Amino acid sequence: MNLLHLNHSRYVDNHSFLQLIGASDICVLSDFVLNPEIVDAFWDRYYARGVPRIVICGLNPGRFDAGKTGIAFLDFESLSQLMPGVDRHDSEKSAAFFYKVIQSYGSEAFSRDFYVTNVASVVFLRDGRNLNYHDLPDAALGMVEANFCQEMKMVNPTQVISLGTAVQHTARKLLSPDVDCSLRLPHPAWVATYRSRETEQWVADYVKALKSAAASQH
Repeated sequence: MNLLHLNHSRYVDNHSFLQLIGASDICVLSDFVLNPEIVDAFWDRYYARGVPRIVICGLNPGRFDAGKTGIAFLDFESLSQLMPGVDRHDSEKSAAFFYKVIQSYGSEAFSRDFYVTNVASVVFLRDGRNLNYHDLPDAALGMVEANFCQEMKMVNPTQVISLGTAVQHTARKLLSPDVDCSLRLPHPAWVATYRSRETEQWVADYVKALKSAAASQH
């Protein structure tokens, strides 16, 4: 089982967790379980040679990108460009920005240098809207943090690049001081929503920061 499937199964197969959040009228969006072959194919294409030890980490997926694809920060429009045989074109604005970053960096080089994930690998919904992991009830939040720690133990990162302040706080709280958590970039959703007229400059800034991070590991 690859890490993407393992991360998802920690939620959708955990009945105790689902009951716990259900008591607070929260559910997990599990559309991605309909696409296991795409997740497998993506993993085999981009991570079969090994998982990079620089992690790019977000909060949790959105309903219209990784909530559907099962792959962090990628919507089906992006996947149709990265994966042969994918012929769906559902799009989401933050995923579109993130794909521009991957495209500018070079997709093969990007997957060689970075492992992309979220603190929580699934979408949480309440009243039909996204709920970020840090707004979960305390007991459920503890389970999310434990899942993230298990994932990071398997990746054994040297550096975590946080997409947003909340992620950086979580990474610093949970991970060893030996893991460099100093680099924080604005979340793609923030760029896509509030800086859409400056997209190309933000793409360039992202790529510059990521290339510097990768160079520091060599």
